[in-house]
Formats: sequence, C-alpha cells, structure tokens
Amino acid sequence: MNERDELRRNARQWKQKAEEDFAAATTLLKAASPPLHSAICFHVQQAVEKYIKACLVLHRVDFPRTHNIAELINLLPSDCRPQLPVDEQERLSAYAVIARYPGEADLISSDAVEEAVHIARRVRSYFRKRMVEEGK
Repeated sequence: MNERDELRRNARQWKQKAEEDFAAATTLLKAASPPLHSAICFHVQQAVEKYIKACLVLHRVDFPRTHNIAELINLLPSDCRPQLPVDEQERLSAYAVIARYPGEADLISSDAVEEAVHIARRVRSYFRKRMVEEGK
C-alpha cells in the first residue's frame, strides 16, 4: 500500500469512528427516556473532533492528543475550516470533559443538546462533502 492509500485508509478510520459517535448521539436523542443529555453531548463532541482529525490526516497535518476543537481547527489548512464560531468550538470542547463527570453535566439543558446535535450535523455535512470533493 502506498503512502496516499495509507492516508486515505487512516482518514476513513477516523471518519468511521466519527460516524459511530454521531450515530450514538442521534440514537440517544431519539430513544432515551429520560434523555441522556451528557452522553449525547459527549458523543457530539467526539464526532466533531474525529471529523476534524480525519481531515487533518488527509492533509498530512500532525495533531496533538487533545479534545480542544479550536486547537484542532486551527491546524487545518485555512480553506478546509468549517464555519464554526468560537463560542460553538468552546461549547463542544467543554463537553469532552463536563459531560463525563457529575456536577456541570447535570446543567446541560434540552436546548443545549438540540443545539449541539445541530452543530454536529453541520460539521458532519461539511466534512463528508469535503472528503468526497477531494476524492478521499
């Protein structure tokens, strides 16, 4: 397997993991009673993070082990960055931690969950389209 094929394979693996997290979030959103707000937001954050990492792999950009969405977006080539305002980046990044522990996770509202899923859908659509356009 040549280097380009290896990059594509690795990016597909990141994308597949992102798809799994997105599916987990949307499934929990529809099925859970009572709603599992923190779990949904955690999976949304993970999906967005992994879509970004898939794109970074395709562009041969090394990235640190981080859940910080802004840090990862800043590593993307400028023409590959999704429209994701700073406040949304910060909110998603926070879900990587607060959604996993008691306390602040209990304060995640239904509206916040809906908004997080909406953001993930937007990011997912952007990166899926981008990867198809680039033939990767």
